[in-house]
Amino acid sequence: MTQVTAASTPVASSVTDVATLMRGIFKDETWLSQAEREALLGDASRVKVSANLDYVLGLWKEEFNGYTVYHHNGGNHGYISNNIYVPELDVSIVYFLNCGLSEPCINAFNTVEQAVKLHVIATQ
Repeated sequence: MTQVTAASTPVASSVTDVATLMRGIFKDETWLSQAEREALLGDASRVKVSANLDYVLGLWKEEFNGYTVYHHNGGNHGYISNNIYVPELDVSIVYFLNCGLSEPCINAFNTVEQAVKLHVIATQ
């Protein structure tokens, strides 16, 4: 049985800041060395959640329509956000929804996430 736990710490930032952070994790050698990147994203840190989904130290790694998709999401009362990065395309997508953690909001969040991934990958 695989178990993934999470913690919550609100962070104030813009969508640009969040996209820059995700791109930096994957592409900026001055920010993370290859050894640090391997420690963060490599097999030693990976937890298999399902056939197409892994968890790696704060990031979800998903195989989606032939592409690798990393994402990190979070929410609290009044908002929910997602940061998606597709390394093969060097595309980062960030969105915030002005709702919270209610079931209708989470359902909308999941619908938006699927639509975004399908649109970005289908247009490549």
